[in-house]
Amino acid sequence: MAAAAAVAEAADPTSCRIRAAGEPLALALPVGAPPRSQVRIATASLMAAGYGGPDGHRFDAVLNATTGFAVGGIQSEDVFEAVDFMVSSSLHSSVVTARLATAFLCPGGMLTFTGSVAALSPQPKLLAFAVGHAAVHQLVRSLAASVGADLPADAVVVGVVPEVLDTAMHRQLNRGRPDDNWTSCDVVAEKLFAWASGTAGRPPNGALVSVTSTVVEAGRQEHAFRLINTPSYVQTAGY
Repeated sequence: MAAAAAVAEAADPTSCRIRAAGEPLALALPVGAPPRSQVRIATASLMAAGYGGPDGHRFDAVLNATTGFAVGGIQSEDVFEAVDFMVSSSLHSSVVTARLATAFLCPGGMLTFTGSVAALSPQPKLLAFAVGHAAVHQLVRSLAASVGADLPADAVVVGVVPEVLDTAMHRQLNRGRPDDNWTSCDVVAEKLFAWASGTAGRPPNGALVSVTSTVVEAGRQEHAFRLINTPSYVQTAGY
């Protein structure tokens, strides 16, 4: 089983780093390049490494681990820059990942993106952050409808929607320590590996799955992965 994680980081804008010493494989895309160029560079690098094409290897799972964070509302001085940043870090990176999946994901494989619980409710002080992740949620549902056409047959598109992940950046913004409801990235990684390893227990195509954690006793958390209800079209009272 092979899994690819597309991770944007500072790099030469004309190259792509591939770490394949063991599984899963990690693909570091050049931040300085436009999305179309990122796809071209990544495709060339993966093809050169023996992936894709009529006889090349394909991945059981393709995951986008790139996201961003921005604070502020509509009157913030940098609201436009914040929106641009969130669209680039969350949406553009997800579209790049999806485009690569059309060529490198195997039939029945899993394509996964990172959303946020914050994008499911009004966020006047996290405007750009919520908008960027809401777009990813929509992308998940739209891509799910393209399985068997643009995406390989029997593939599953899933959005992981965490409340708060325990990351170095979040700790830096929180006096250097996690809160009780934060979820370890290892917990999410283990769940993704289980989903990628077989179809049993895997969420349905197009699912958004919330990730929450609660403390049940001293030093021990309980983690929950739940389907988010996303009806296509809900009609209520007329106006």
